[in-house]
Amino acid sequence: GAAPASPLKLASFLRDQAVSLAFLQTPQVLSLAREFPWALESVRALLWRGAPEELERLRETPAPEVLERMYHCYGSAEGGSGSAIQPLAALPAQAPVVPVGPLAAGASLHLLGPRLELVPHGVTGEICLGGEGVARAYHLEPELTREAFVPDAVSEVDGAGLFRTGALGRRELYGSARLGAFAVDVR
Repeated sequence: GAAPASPLKLASFLRDQAVSLAFLQTPQVLSLAREFPWALESVRALLWRGAPEELERLRETPAPEVLERMYHCYGSAEGGSGSAIQPLAALPAQAPVVPVGPLAAGASLHLLGPRLELVPHGVTGEICLGGEGVARAYHLEPELTREAFVPDAVSEVDGAGLFRTGALGRRELYGSARLGAFAVDVR
């Protein structure tokens, strides 16, 4: 069902249902940590997706124990929402980017050129997600499907596919890739 609309209703829902895993947005985490910390007592892992400036807001929360249970997720609905997961506690205090990675089990991330070829280190390419969690098509949308879902030429699995995110990234020499405000570990 839909998430409760008000912070108090969400807090009560988390407590009453003894939720142990929650995927929340930055404003929800901040509101709960500040106003209703009791709501997060049963939550063992908080999954979050956001930008570096949101990370700074989260670090200012009066409940540091909440940050110890938070994980940043990178992905899309088509490519697996949790393709890469990074514990927030492992991030440097003044990280200019939010590291995205390591990749979840069964997930892959490739940086591809215009002909869907792997790009070398230092060259910008399109970020494509692959692996077990990737969708195969858009329902009743064959044209969108042809544009967004392509064969995974790198995979050893027959019929494996990739989701083209449309985001651009560049693989750094030390084994990570930068995409916008994010950095991805693609070892």
